[in-house]
Amino acid sequence: MLILGALLLVPPVGPVPDAGAVARRAPSQCQAVQVFSLRQPGRRDVFSASRSLDLHLKARLGNDLEGAHTVEFRVHTPRGFLYQTLSVPYTLEPKPRPRTRKRKDGGTTGPEALGEVPVLNEAEVDSSGRPTLEASLPVAGTAITTNSLYGRWTVRPYLDGQPCGPAKPFTLEP
Repeated sequence: MLILGALLLVPPVGPVPDAGAVARRAPSQCQAVQVFSLRQPGRRDVFSASRSLDLHLKARLGNDLEGAHTVEFRVHTPRGFLYQTLSVPYTLEPKPRPRTRKRKDGGTTGPEALGEVPVLNEAEVDSSGRPTLEASLPVAGTAITTNSLYGRWTVRPYLDGQPCGPAKPFTLEP
């Protein structure tokens, strides 16, 4: 009887949300994840494992992130198992504000863009000013080719351990 009373005092626990549900509710900090191969330019989402040494995974990030962060590309096999996690640390630091002087007419002199401008270390900035990070997924000579792990793969981006954008599917063929 004592055990039954203890069980009744425990509040019910709801289901744990899956990573996809969390990603849909959270603001998307990882914009468009791209998968591409330098040896197969022009191919989109379908790659030959025999012609690819590696695949490149690229994520566009939101430009409002400052400080040190880590982006992870979690690569899942066609059966949904985690194959590999590729981590890319980066730092986004604000640029110091430029000094300005007041003019006699009440305006200021100096650069037009006042305020803090993000400067990215260890990553690229695309034409829109958004930081982009890239990682390589080895294909040739790995378990992918030796165990014939062909089919539809998925890469999911994470920012500091939390889902930050939609999953990107791609296909590996022999």
